[in-house]
Amino acid sequence: AFFVGLVALTQLGSDGDARLASSEDAAAAEQATDGSDTSDSSEGSSTQAGGTGAEDPAAAAYLVNAEELAIDAVGGYLQTSQALLADPGRLTSEEEPLGEVSAFATGSALGAAEAQALEFVDLEARIEGQSEIVDIETVSVDVASGEPTVVLAMCLDDSNVTVFTLENPGGVSNEQRTKTIFTVVPDGTTWKVALREFADEPGC
Repeated sequence: AFFVGLVALTQLGSDGDARLASSEDAAAAEQATDGSDTSDSSEGSSTQAGGTGAEDPAAAAYLVNAEELAIDAVGGYLQTSQALLADPGRLTSEEEPLGEVSAFATGSALGAAEAQALEFVDLEARIEGQSEIVDIETVSVDVASGEPTVVLAMCLDDSNVTVFTLENPGGVSNEQRTKTIFTVVPDGTTWKVALREFADEPGC
């Protein structure tokens, strides 16, 4: 619109008023057209930005694969918490001894791992071996609510775990299998064990 007005002014003669008026009309028409285009463009951009509201696929994957990721979290929790019981002295000698466990646990489950390790320190006890998951039952998977949760019932075989104490320096093995309930929740986009408890009927 600015250039249209400038050209019109340079051509003013005896009928300059008429030409100026015509130039102003043209400028007004062009401005109206530009405004319409801008509005349409803005509306299109707004629609495109809002779009379908599709989430980042990587961010949504933690919900789509909730059950699988929850099972992995329980496995990691068992491995790291029992590794701490194999050398519970780390709890008092290292600056962040729960760092490995906290990658797979939060809340009550993390607190329970710490409490058990402290008990082992007091008893001068330690373990060798790892529990084995021999059966997995998915109790529930809720990813639609505001608080996504996966609840898993697992049969743990402790026959490979030996506990060494001052009273039993040769070690004591636990030959039983125990049904344990794990409640797993997301911490950001990472699934972590929040609660570990025995089933009402712990045998399996």
